[in-house]
Amino acid sequence: MLSTMQDAQLGIGRMIRHMARVNRRSTLVCPSLAGGTVTTFGTIAGRAAQLADALGNRGVGIGDRVASFMSASQEHFEAYLGVPYLGAVLHTVNIRLHSNDIAHICNEADDRVFLVDDQMIMYFFEGTSIACDTETGRPCR
Repeated sequence: MLSTMQDAQLGIGRMIRHMARVNRRSTLVCPSLAGGTVTTFGTIAGRAAQLADALGNRGVGIGDRVASFMSASQEHFEAYLGVPYLGAVLHTVNIRLHSNDIAHICNEADDRVFLVDDQMIMYFFEGTSIACDTETGRPCR
């Protein structure tokens, strides 16, 4: 009897490869605080894979937590795909929380890496106990 079951796992990696292959030229509109962008699924898939590679090179591995403190943007969508593609867990931090709550949540979660966009960088580190290198904007952990 023929089955309708897939012969491979439906993981994020397979979804990204499918997106890049089948929907490569389909456009995607990503609104943001800065006005938004128009891009393609192929570009999104490539950038998500690059993010996964960059995080892996930084020592992030399977099961590690990666915090995102970002507005709704193309980069945040790429993080939604790229972080689990690596096997890590995306920990989205609510941008509307008080800085003390943000620090508590991130410290309790033991996030290995913080992904913070340009619009949110100073708010993320302002008044929190998470130290930031002011020249590079990177956490000092």
